[in-house]
Amino acid sequence: MIFLHIPKTAGWTIARHLRDDEKIMDDGFGFAHEITIRDVPENYEDIVFSVVRCPFDRVWSLYNFYGQMRKDAVYGHKPIPDNYSFEDFVSSLKEWSTNEDHEYYMLEYKPCYHWFVPRVFEETEYGWVSNNLHLLRYENIQESYNTFRKTIGLEPFTLKKRNVNPRKKKEAPKYTDKMVNDINSVFSSDIKNFDYTYESFLQREVRNIFHEEDFQKTLSTEVRDYWIKTLKGVS
Repeated sequence: MIFLHIPKTAGWTIARHLRDDEKIMDDGFGFAHEITIRDVPENYEDIVFSVVRCPFDRVWSLYNFYGQMRKDAVYGHKPIPDNYSFEDFVSSLKEWSTNEDHEYYMLEYKPCYHWFVPRVFEETEYGWVSNNLHLLRYENIQESYNTFRKTIGLEPFTLKKRNVNPRKKKEAPKYTDKMVNDINSVFSSDIKNFDYTYESFLQREVRNIFHEEDFQKTLSTEVRDYWIKTLKGVS
């Protein structure tokens, strides 16, 4: 089994689980961000899988994670310049994810689909599939992972969270219209292939505020709209 590790998609949690808990991951895979589906031998017939995440959520996680390295930097490495706001970061992502000569270029900033080009996917109960390549949903990772395990003949397994950023800001990110457009542009391949949208991101944020049962049964449309406007920063 091969696991492709995309930054900030629970990759460390899953890779450590496959290597340490079950010992079923092929050597040399699971941790290096540089490895994509294009590095997997064409005649490889065993299972390959990965996890994808909504870009509006993932970008916020990238900013928090690599922004902390401004303080923890060693050997002068600073993935994000000092005093860069989240808005500054989003506006820079196009350049930083494509221009390899740029001082702040990092492949970690690329869309999830970068790791799977040129595959075409079909949606499944747990995520997406393309031949022997399976993609799980970060948004409900435990449920998605157990459903995936069932389809390949494995028992459910409760994942232990690893590499959690204790200093990640708890509040939901605020996106201006320009920031939304920037994300839609830089991560257009994720939006096209995995049907992620800013509106669906806001809906999930509202779900995080309320219990699922309240969201489904008792939360009025007016209350939902109020919280979505609040998350958008609209009065």
